[in-house]
Amino acid sequence: MIRLLILLALITGLKECIAVKNVIVEYIPEKVVEGNDVELTCQYDLEGDILFAIKWYRGQSEFFRYTKHEQPQIKTFPLKNINVDISASSVDKVKLVNVTTGTKGKYKCVVLPDGPAYNRNGVGKKKLVVSAAQHKTLIHSDINTTIPALVKVSDTANISCSYSPTKNSATLKSVAWKKNGKLFYKYEPETEFNIALQLHKLSGINFSVIQTSNLTEISIHKATADTEGEYTCQVDYGSVTLISSRILLVKEQTSKPVIVTVPALVNKGENVLLKCRYKLRGSEIGSVKWFKGNREFFSYTVDEEPTITPIDGVDVQDLITDDEYRSFVSTILLKQVNFDTAGKYRCTVTPDGGHLQFSDSGILSVLRLPHGEPTIFVENDYLRYGDQVHAECASPPSYPYANVTWFLNENEILGKDIKDLNDHVTIGFPYPTTSKLSHRVDFQYENTVNLTCVVTISDVYRSEKTVKIERDNSVPNRFNDYSSMAMSSGYKFLIMPTYIISIVSSLVLVNW
Repeated sequence: MIRLLILLALITGLKECIAVKNVIVEYIPEKVVEGNDVELTCQYDLEGDILFAIKWYRGQSEFFRYTKHEQPQIKTFPLKNINVDISASSVDKVKLVNVTTGTKGKYKCVVLPDGPAYNRNGVGKKKLVVSAAQHKTLIHSDINTTIPALVKVSDTANISCSYSPTKNSATLKSVAWKKNGKLFYKYEPETEFNIALQLHKLSGINFSVIQTSNLTEISIHKATADTEGEYTCQVDYGSVTLISSRILLVKEQTSKPVIVTVPALVNKGENVLLKCRYKLRGSEIGSVKWFKGNREFFSYTVDEEPTITPIDGVDVQDLITDDEYRSFVSTILLKQVNFDTAGKYRCTVTPDGGHLQFSDSGILSVLRLPHGEPTIFVENDYLRYGDQVHAECASPPSYPYANVTWFLNENEILGKDIKDLNDHVTIGFPYPTTSKLSHRVDFQYENTVNLTCVVTISDVYRSEKTVKIERDNSVPNRFNDYSSMAMSSGYKFLIMPTYIISIVSSLVLVNW
């Protein structure tokens, strides 16, 4: 009877210690060229266990996560040069669209089984190489793009691109349309069925296409504010690429006479567009003024040259002065923003000959990285088997909040054991990030474990701090005592959870 109990305990222990095996990362296609798409696949063997989550990393930065028991199951995290097509991604694959040479790197798939995650995660890695397109790019006159300067919200925007080769013998390879550099349509005459459409979902683009050998006509249905942007037609003849771009603006239908659009968060050194849209019923525009806080830095009066007043952090590089735009939008470009650029921006519009003013405002924030490394405070550096470690990780002030991830040795800690203490937010201003951890530590054969907190902000910042936690050996460890007795009695123990070994060992002693 005692041998049967020990055998059952061994089987149970082995099952709980099974790790994910045979994690293999593959790319489809294997040879990737910039501008194309690539599918990342992750194959693995759970050996009868249940899947908890799958996480994808480029280098040390996570960009995709699938969690079986959460809604939504798929989450993505912004990472430079990585565009995830969520609609074509799942638990088994991740689709990256319109890759560039900057997309290359070492990709890692981490498979997490359900239940205790100590030493059970599976990891697969593979390097992705993206080759540059091998053809010469030229701005050429043999292409004509027709794009309306302005459409109304919910209207249809009709855009077209006509083209002809520079030489009669040239063969058309492909026609591609991009919005703000992102591919949303591609035509390849030489592919199967003669015409192949690659429709990538972009916010604000719901369209239909008429395609001929020298003309592409696209109808974007029910335009929204997200439809607005720079549209580029790119025609590839193999040795020569023809390119033409134009800006499409969308006029919003709203009862507000003035609407200001200011990007919420930008990086230091970037150029930033500020937009002021206005519609004054029955009146002509008299003047438009821009303020940062209460300080005026830009003024435009009809029939006069614009006036720019220098203030700290606001460097006006360019503005739209075409008469076609003046009736509805004032757009200015701020050059190389810095921390002084952050603040509240207000646009005020005055009708011609009137005394009333209409205004709207928006807040611009500039990314601030932490100065200094994170710190870890641990309540007790010495723990017994099964004790909980209580720790706090603090990162210096930043904007926005930093993301804190905890690791015990190399295993990520997930779930209810972590509590973020980031409640008080002032938009645009830096503030510290704090995360608390209460987690049970199961010492196996080691006397020391490493507790690490990793602090990240998107893919632009990463820092970590590690402390060592030692086992308190002042109280005898039942595993060592009982396992030695069992070994002397001819019972050979395999690796299994300590609490099972303790139960089986107790049974052995009782029968002695």
